Amino acid sequence: MKPKQERSVRWLLGLCCLWLFAALAGACQENTSEQTDDNRCEYEGTCKITYAYDDNNKWQTVRTCTLERDTTRLCGQCWDTQKNADGWPTFKTCLVCNLCKSDFECVADSDCGTARPFCQTGVCLACRSNGDCTNQDQSYCVENKCTQCRDDRDCSNANAPQCLSGICAGCSCPSDQKCRKDTNSGKLFCVQCLVNADCAAPTPKCDTETFTCKFSCEKDEECGTGERCENGACIECTSADDCLADPQKPRCVDGKCGCKDASDCSIALPFCATDSRCVQCNKDADCSAGFPRCLGGECQARTCTTDTQCVAVGYDKCLTLGQRRVCLGCLQDSDCPTDQRCDTSLLRCVQP
Repeated sequence: MKPKQERSVRWLLGLCCLWLFAALAGACQENTSEQTDDNRCEYEGTCKITYAYDDNNKWQTVRTCTLERDTTRLCGQCWDTQKNADGWPTFKTCLVCNLCKSDFECVADSDCGTARPFCQTGVCLACRSNGDCTNQDQSYCVENKCTQCRDDRDCSNANAPQCLSGICAGCSCPSDQKCRKDTNSGKLFCVQCLVNADCAAPTPKCDTETFTCKFSCEKDEECGTGERCENGACIECTSADDCLADPQKPRCVDGKCGCKDASDCSIALPFCATDSRCVQCNKDADCSAGFPRCLGGECQARTCTTDTQCVAVGYDKCLTLGQRRVCLGCLQDSDCPTDQRCDTSLLRCVQP
């Protein structure tokens, strides 16, 4: 082809290119009369146009438009223009005025529904910031969606301490471990225990620094009064000989002085209470008529205000004992007939 003819062809191709871009830009406009005097318009946006050439030297274009409000450039102004070795455009970005509303999901908030009420860059969103999330259970805006949490630090419920896909959920630790949240970082860790109840023999104590189960003790000083450390456990006794000091705890039961059942107890304290102590009674029916009330494992006299309220044989007087008035037989010999004396162990008058 001759140079003059080649220049003519190139001129025609350039003219067609400009016409095509104008057509594309025009297709993105709704009403050019809305443009203001300073060549700006109500709705503005950028159109990125990519040019591709086929085997017949014909080009095709791909237009991608994004709604923006760019007041720094004039309508139709182009930038980022790229050309190939022959000088033909391969890519350009231009500002287009009055973009077609149909190109976007929305232009204003009023175009959106209640589920996604906010318009941003042509798309309806559920939220733009935390302030847009009015539901107390979903108060954080994450990726334009209202969620319950952003990370584990937002989950304060001990039963649901882990943030999974925006929802506070139970910790995913193995069944034999507990979930612990670090108070400083908010991160979750699977640990052996949190409290003593999470541990069992032979390591019944939870170390709250390492959160591991360990023996109750390593030395006597770690045990209570009257206890000693033996094989990692605090014990009071190894046999009944170690339990002679307290008649309510006459036997050695699992390293502790106490009782297992009534057979361990004496005639004076015939019942084994739930706290492993030998006591006078467990219920009122265990007591005699003179001391009919069982309180704290001890049979006590009936309270009264007059003698008429005292009907048990031998306990027919309303006497002051300490700060109470109770039904008794006597407190001293003068309370008894002249031929009897007061048995102060029974608080009852008996024959001498």
